[in-house]
Amino acid sequence: MRAIGLVLVLLLRPLPAVQASPESLVLQRRLDFAIEQYTLAADNFVQGLTKVAADFQIPMAIEWVRNVQTSRRIDQSWIHTKVSDIIQSLIEAYPGYEIRLGEGVMQILAVGAFTDKHDFLNTRVVKFQAKKEWLAVASRRLQFTVQSLIRPVAPSPPGAGEASSLGVGVGGNRPVTVDFHDATVREILNGLTISATQTTWVVTYPEDNALTATGFRRAVDLFSKTVVADEDQPVWVFVPWGIAVKDPK
Repeated sequence: MRAIGLVLVLLLRPLPAVQASPESLVLQRRLDFAIEQYTLAADNFVQGLTKVAADFQIPMAIEWVRNVQTSRRIDQSWIHTKVSDIIQSLIEAYPGYEIRLGEGVMQILAVGAFTDKHDFLNTRVVKFQAKKEWLAVASRRLQFTVQSLIRPVAPSPPGAGEASSLGVGVGGNRPVTVDFHDATVREILNGLTISATQTTWVVTYPEDNALTATGFRRAVDLFSKTVVADEDQPVWVFVPWGIAVKDPK
């Protein structure tokens, strides 16, 4: 009887509360902020989301497909609502997308993206660190790291080097410090966003859902319609708050 009583006591004890990170608490406070009136005018899905992110200081990640639906103009107003409700109503206007909160970042992505084996963002990286490094440099290093995982290539001859560009977004001149071990690419990009502050990371996919030769979804440039070759995959961009994302011509 004593053993049964002990088990009952243990079962009735309240479970310890899960401690939210400081970044998650800040995000939740901003999402719960009450708004008397807000009007949004945007040329497309991403421009609308990045504008809301900037207006209410929401760390955000966007994984979207560029198509006719997401290129629709947005003209909408809200009264007596919360920031979270504004974003939720925007997402509901685009079937197939959902909201996830993680690592202090509001993530907008396609339903099922977290389990998509063809999505490079789910690729795990053994180790990635940056200490007071420019965001553009850290992002480029991460790109090279991911390339080696999703597109294995033979090592270059000694002294050959590798040409590169730091064109990973107009928000690259911010120092970042991160320390990740056995993390997904998505988690690392979230960490870079939190460390850089005042920026949103965006991955853009084409409508045809094409795969690279090694079986990963091809990403495209947010600011142009130029086709990105397999050897330059993957691509993403950091958009500073206040920069309008226009449809490429």
